Amino acid sequence: MAAQPVSIPESNKVLDKQSRIYTQSVEESFTSNPFADPKVAEHYRNIYEEAKYECRHAFDPELEWEPAEEKKLVRKLDWHVCLWACIMFFALQVDRGNLAQAVSDNMLDQLGLTTNEFNYEGGFIPDLVLWLSYFYTSGELPIRLSFFWTATSVTDIITSLLAFALLHMDGISGLAGWRWLFLIEGLLTGAVGVAAFFLMPASAVQTKTWFRPNGWFTDRQVGIVVNRILRDDPSKGDMHNRMAITPKRLLDAMLDYDLWPTTGVQSAAAIGIGTLLGITWLSERVNERSLISMIQDIWTLPCVIALRWWSGTYKDAWGTYALVTVLLSYPYTHAIIVAWASRNSGSVRTRSVSAALYNMMVQCGNVISYNIYRADDKPLYHRGNSVLIGINFLAIALFVITKVYYVWKNRVRERKWNAMTAEERKHYLDNTNDEGNKRLDFRFMH
Repeated sequence: MAAQPVSIPESNKVLDKQSRIYTQSVEESFTSNPFADPKVAEHYRNIYEEAKYECRHAFDPELEWEPAEEKKLVRKLDWHVCLWACIMFFALQVDRGNLAQAVSDNMLDQLGLTTNEFNYEGGFIPDLVLWLSYFYTSGELPIRLSFFWTATSVTDIITSLLAFALLHMDGISGLAGWRWLFLIEGLLTGAVGVAAFFLMPASAVQTKTWFRPNGWFTDRQVGIVVNRILRDDPSKGDMHNRMAITPKRLLDAMLDYDLWPTTGVQSAAAIGIGTLLGITWLSERVNERSLISMIQDIWTLPCVIALRWWSGTYKDAWGTYALVTVLLSYPYTHAIIVAWASRNSGSVRTRSVSAALYNMMVQCGNVISYNIYRADDKPLYHRGNSVLIGINFLAIALFVITKVYYVWKNRVRERKWNAMTAEERKHYLDNTNDEGNKRLDFRFMH
């Protein structure tokens, strides 16, 4: 006699479906909220208290909110935080631009300087990246960084037009045109600097002050801002924002070899804006950094090869124009790499230092780039273009090595973590001396 299928009561089917839905919701909760595990929540609560993290009183593992509520809050952050970051970056670029414009006038002659003796540096960008990380998640940060790097091109246009007018004030009141340039544009950037004191609160819980009694957020919104950041990266609360970087902490961050790949990548990268916003959006969309960032060098490589070996370079005017236009339209991945280094730092201490070191590598790249095209290589710059070809291959190799390294590192940690029992994991979390990205439960983005 054939076996008859067992009939499952309809009520049991409903209960089974509800059970699956509940299990799925619990799993999603633990994925989006690492503090859903009370043991993890208590572990980090102790860390935040010990560090005297300025937002620790707003830490709430059980706080819930709707996606629409968070989206509305992010728009408010964009208005207060991202927009002001763009304005400050605009001011920075005005200062940089007026120096370049002044040099194009007769400033160096009047000051008795040569171009080799003239230079300009600044430490603005690392602080701004760190400040933005207090308000945005790792997935939101890259596109916000791309906004104010995009402002570079807009600033260049504006400062060029201003410089044209201001340099023509040469001789008015006995002042050289470049002095008028510094005076007027300096007043503008100086005003931005003063305004920054009032418009740049140190954290989400510090927006209420004597000149802004209502602050930016309600108490609930403060809780959402703080907890969504901590759930994205719990390490953001392991220091308070007025804790000094001691020489030992500085050295530890500099010797963090796990961040050397992203630092080295930038030192080999070329400079440009191009399709910055698009490439940054794509990186976050597909959750990929190494291979997406490599597109920049894959884009520029054939163009530079053509400039080096194409017989029509500078002879075929329109062909050369088209070639250079394509070259300069490359997708600029600077914002991706900055946010990538920030995410992989794993602690506030390392994040602040790594941002500075990263920017130093950018400046080193700038210094090197100024010496690639030499006077004795004019007009076709065969040697210079050969060097650029080599740099492109180097950058591609570095991205591949970086990808392989982080994948390997994550797999090693995953094997060790999975081999531990629940009790061993709890003991590790409670007693380990590992910090930041050295923890076994930390995974690198790649």
